[in-house]
Amino acid sequence: MYEFFLTAIVMDDDVLQARALLQGYCAMPESHQFHRVLFYRGPDRPSGFKKVMNLDKIPNGRAFRELQQYLSKQLYVLQARYPLAAAEFGTARSELSQTLDQKAGTLRWSDLPEPVVGDQMHIQRKMLDIPRQDNLLNILAQNEHTIQSEYIEESYVWWRESTEYTLKRDLRYPGDPLPGPPPFAPYHITAPRDGLPPISDMTPISSQWILQVRMLVPEARPELSNQALRRLKSVVDDLGTSFAFRQYDRRLFDLRNQASPGSGMPKPLPPVVRVGGRG
Repeated sequence: MYEFFLTAIVMDDDVLQARALLQGYCAMPESHQFHRVLFYRGPDRPSGFKKVMNLDKIPNGRAFRELQQYLSKQLYVLQARYPLAAAEFGTARSELSQTLDQKAGTLRWSDLPEPVVGDQMHIQRKMLDIPRQDNLLNILAQNEHTIQSEYIEESYVWWRESTEYTLKRDLRYPGDPLPGPPPFAPYHITAPRDGLPPISDMTPISSQWILQVRMLVPEARPELSNQALRRLKSVVDDLGTSFAFRQYDRRLFDLRNQASPGSGMPKPLPPVVRVGGRG
């Protein structure tokens, strides 16, 4: 799978206006979502996922085979992602109805984006999601992947013409440090959190939200890539006076060696044009 996306920064003060604008543009109600996101780092000597048994028999077997090709050549940081219901915040581990390994999660891998050419504003990269996977954390541990960090991703999501619009921010747990300066040296934890604090106790990592507009194409065929680029250009034409879509260095989206909260988000952030074109 290939991912093509645009990125813009939205300040806290402009989020309500941004949500209203995107809801009108997409002609649909927003979907307010929370995800638990856990970063796992592979072994120093890449060996892939050799200990996933019965690949021919499990629903995600083909996807794990593809992932093995990437992980056997290069060290990557993977994301284990779990959707959260609002009612799950403020619960101790003993009160949670399921442990993470009893829940179906998504394993996400992203490659280093392709070089940015000229004045293009989009980022494109190869990526792979392995969805609805049970026993995911146990699979990661068996294949020598160790947890590095964890955060909560809060997002508002809309769709229009096969294009996903996501306005998101990262929330850190009480007591967790803020990410440091480049190269964003991670803080380390040794296990997933025992429970979830109340949402009111979670702290935004930044006063800025990230708007990502993305399209997915199943393979790198020119006609599919060109269709995605045309669609993203039309988004810039339609929304470019309201959101400051900008060109970013592809290394800011490099997940080969990052594991801090907000990895994959552009940092440091450039000057911001406020929603609606206000300076």
